[in-house]
Amino acid sequence: MDVNVENIIAILTQTVFGGSGTTCGLVLLLGTWCVFMVILANIKAPIVYSIVPLIPLCIFFNSYGILNTDVMMITVLLCSVVVAAELKRTVVG
Repeated sequence: MDVNVENIIAILTQTVFGGSGTTCGLVLLLGTWCVFMVILANIKAPIVYSIVPLIPLCIFFNSYGILNTDVMMITVLLCSVVVAAELKRTVVG
């Protein structure tokens, strides 16, 4: 068996999530977000910064067909708005 990202995602989708690729993608995004939150909390950085890696991750998951395009667009837009609001709060004071 060839071990690559597509096969790992396919195995996870079939065995854990009953064939739902979107659910698998959302759970993987949530897990990744939690990992980044823990890392940033340990270095005393604002937790909002953990949202930034979700944007390229959503695009990556969409290119592999794990996430639906609509879910990807909503996630990218929400992440962008939250990061822009934090930037504005940081710059304005």
